[in-house]
This record gives sequence, structure tokens and C-alpha cells, in this order.
Amino acid sequence: MTENPLNQEELQNLSDSNFWLHFRNASKKIDELLEETQTQFWKINQGLSPILPSAAYRGKISRGNNHEGFPYLVLDCPNHYTTKDTFAFRVMVWWGKHITIGLHLEGHSFHKLKDSVLLASLAKDYWQNASNNPWTHQKEGYKKADWEPASDFSFLRLVQFYDLSEINQLTDLSINLYQDLFIPLHESLKADR
Repeated sequence: MTENPLNQEELQNLSDSNFWLHFRNASKKIDELLEETQTQFWKINQGLSPILPSAAYRGKISRGNNHEGFPYLVLDCPNHYTTKDTFAFRVMVWWGKHITIGLHLEGHSFHKLKDSVLLASLAKDYWQNASNNPWTHQKEGYKKADWEPASDFSFLRLVQFYDLSEINQLTDLSINLYQDLFIPLHESLKADR
């Protein structure tokens, strides 16, 4: 016999088919919200002069079952990730945690835009990554945005956190941040290229 057997609650969850039906149905609806958000971003992007490869503007939806122990769904649009440059806008729905929407800059884009990003963030209620891990989505890894990113960081993430109860407004929340944060910075970077 195993030293760590499943307890009664775990056994009940394991055999509860309704739990998995609800999970699958909710995941499908979240997928649909992310697809609608991606479509709206694509429409907005049609009016931009491209500064990234065209494929980056189409975006990408990803799913997983274990980001720090919890399932997640992510839309990256644009999703420009190279070894020398990251310019991405991410919408993440993290089961059991929260919704995170925001900008990720590294490399060339970070160095060209960090002052503009932080200036924009002061007028809003953004959160700035305060850890040395650009992939953290825990709210505890962020601080209220300020003028200077940590001097030893080579990246910047500015995000808004939303409660999962706001999931049905995901597209509107995402579009508002996209227009307030991504579009002005895209245009600023276009002037530098």
C-alpha cells in the first residue's frame, strides 16, 4: 500500500464526472473569449504599420494544466519572442487564481520603450514585475509601477490583475488595455525602427 493514499475528498473529486464536465465546458467558453479577443486585436492591428513579423500580429492561444499547479489559458498577441527581442501583449486566465493582462518587453523593445512604458504606467494602475523572473504571474511578484525598473532586470512586464469573476468581460478589459498601453508603445517603437 502506498504511503500517501488519496484522502476521501480526493477520491470523491476523482469520481465526480460533473467536475470534469464543468471544467471542460468552462475551458471551452474561455477559449471562445480568447478567440474573440484575438479577433478584435487582429482588427485593431490591421490599422497599424507593422514593425514586427506579420505572424506575430496573428497571436497565439496556449493552454496548459500546470502553471504552479493550476491550469491556464493564454493569448499572446502580438507574440514576438526572439533571443534578442520580446514585444508581447499577454492575456492569461489562471484557474483558481486570477486574470492577468499586460505587456512584456525584453531586449531591443525594452531598451527603446522602458521610459515610455513607465510614463504610461504612472497614469494608470498597472503593476510592474518586481522579481527577476519574467514569467511569474503571481501578484506577489509585482509592485505598483514606478519610474525605474530594477537596475539588474533586462525585461519589463506591466500588467493589470482581475478577479476571475470578471471573466465575461475579458474581451472588453483586454481591448481597453491593448489600446491604452500597446498601441501607443507600438507607434513609439515604429518611430525608432
